[in-house]
This record gives sequence, C-alpha cells and structure tokens, in this order.
Amino acid sequence: MLGLDMLDVAIGVIFVYLVLSLVATAAVETFERFLKYRASDLERGVRELLRNDKLVEELYNHPLINGLYVGSYQDAKKIKELPSYMPARSFALALMDLVFPSQEDSAGGTTGATHSAAEGASTISHPNLEVLRTKLAEAQDPTMAKTPMPAALQNVEVEVARALMLLIDAAQHDAAKARENIEGWFNTGMDRVSGWFKRRTQTFLMVLGVVVAVALNADTIAMIRKLSVNKAARETIVSQAEAYAKSNPTPKQPASVEASLNNLGNYALPIGWQNYGCSVCWPHRMPFTLWPTSKQVDICWVGGWLMKLLGWLMTAGAISLGAPFWFDTLNKIIVVRSTIKPHEKSPEEKSKS
Repeated sequence: MLGLDMLDVAIGVIFVYLVLSLVATAAVETFERFLKYRASDLERGVRELLRNDKLVEELYNHPLINGLYVGSYQDAKKIKELPSYMPARSFALALMDLVFPSQEDSAGGTTGATHSAAEGASTISHPNLEVLRTKLAEAQDPTMAKTPMPAALQNVEVEVARALMLLIDAAQHDAAKARENIEGWFNTGMDRVSGWFKRRTQTFLMVLGVVVAVALNADTIAMIRKLSVNKAARETIVSQAEAYAKSNPTPKQPASVEASLNNLGNYALPIGWQNYGCSVCWPHRMPFTLWPTSKQVDICWVGGWLMKLLGWLMTAGAISLGAPFWFDTLNKIIVVRSTIKPHEKSPEEKSKS
C-alpha cells in the first residue's frame, strides 16, 4: 500500500494548494477590478499599436468602440472606466473608417469599411491609399515636396502607415481580407497585453502566496508529515478532493472562502497558528515553539524555524502557479490513483501451474 499512500499524500497536498490558490486568485481578481489594470493595459496596447494619442482618442470615441463604455474617452480615462476588452473586428472596422473615410457626401455615402464584412474580390480603391504611399516615400526622402495631408491621415504615424500598407497589399486590396489582416495585427498586439497581465498576476500571486502561507501557517513540510502518519486525515481529504474534482469541470471558487479554510483545519492538517505546537523539528522530533525556552538559542529551535520557513516558501511557490495548474494536476493524479487502487487492494493471483 506504500504507493497508494504516497499518492494519497500527494492528492491531499495538491488539494490544499488548489484551495489556497483559489483564495489567492480571488484576491488578485479583486485587486484587478479595483485598480482597473486590464483597462489601462488595453489602452496602452492600443496606444503602442497606433503610436499617436490623437488617433487613439478618435478610435475610442468611434461609435463602434464608444459603445463599450459610458461617456467620452477623456472623461472615462479620468475616472478609470475605459473598457477592459475590445473586439478585434470592432477595432479593424473603426480604424478603417477613420483612415479611409467616405469621400462622398453624407447622403447615401459609403464608409471606410465598405465591402470589408463579406468575402469576395471587393477591392479597396481609395485616394488615401496613394497618400499613405506618398507619406512613406516622404519619410524615406525628406527632400521630397510635401503633399497636402488629408485630415484623416494627419494623426497616422509613419510606422502605422507602413503597417497598414503592408496589410492591405498582402490582401491584394481585398477589403474583407484586409480587415482580417488588421484584426490579426490587433490580436498580435493584444498577445503582448496578455503577457503583461500574466506577468503581473504571477507577481501578485507570489506575493499573496507568501502572505497566505505565513498568515495561515500553511507549511508544506508539516502537511506532508501529518498526512504520512495520519490515515484518517489522509482518507478524508482524498475523498473531499475526489468529490470536488468530480463536481467541478473547471477550477471553481468555493462558495465560502472561510468555510473552505475551516474545512482544511477539520482535516487535522497543521494549518493555522493554533497548531504551532506540532513536531516539526526533524529529525530531533522536539516540539516547535515560537520562542526558545532557554537563554541560549537552542539549535533545534533554529532548525524548526528554518524548516518552517522552507515549508512556507514551498507553499508560496505552489500558490504562484495558480489554481488551473493544480486543478489539472489533481485530476491527473486522481486518474492514476483510480487505475492502481484495485491492484493495490487485490493483488493478482499467481498461476497455479
């Protein structure tokens, strides 16, 4: 039964990691909603794509984008109420309408996104395309005569003009394909934004992991020792882990964080400062105390604190990996346990011959 016991210990520790990770993730989400980091990241990503604050403002004030938030761009920016998500299609259509506006009068005129919604050889034929090319040529040779710049292109930077020309030329002037190319350009920029968010979340989780580990005294080493010798606690937490994995197809925040943390204490795990009297000073097996009992600092006392610090760091590092990682790991180990458990309980009979 040694192999099954080790799996049960692993399942118990991973389940604790999962619960603590869910608590930390919920805290990070609360911070994100309060500080509005996602909206500021999105705006920063759009600004790096378009390279011009005026064009960014026009894009956010475009009806396709302005419907995602309340008020004007400047007002929403002041109170941090900009949208945290922008559809790639809306971005592409709004940008095409800003850079290639209608050249006709308002009565029955077309927009800059004409023919871009359906597949087909609907070519983009617009005077601003040639102006974009002229602008690029002038950027390479400043001695060339400056041509009057249409109002729609006055806020388009040379780098953005080059990108738009490449995207349109790659589409062979097919309006629908050009829109798709602009959407891809936007999505590529948003991949960077996602990277900013993930790195910041990872940092937050690591910091919160340390706080949670110390505040709850969630010592990985102590938990492993407890589950290794306490069969009842091991079986209880394994059954709870299996029930949670079966009833939740995705990592789900428990209805009550406080109840979840209390349940961990009910598993007889050494979590919480009320359990600090457990034996952690291995291999001496001396009781761990917050303060040395003699005037001279006891070696065992120092060793106990070092082991506890290591256990906290292990817990904090595990929490920083996030709840999805531990949820997937928990499901995989439960599957492994279910495949070997029958063999552990009923060894295969030897051949009578």
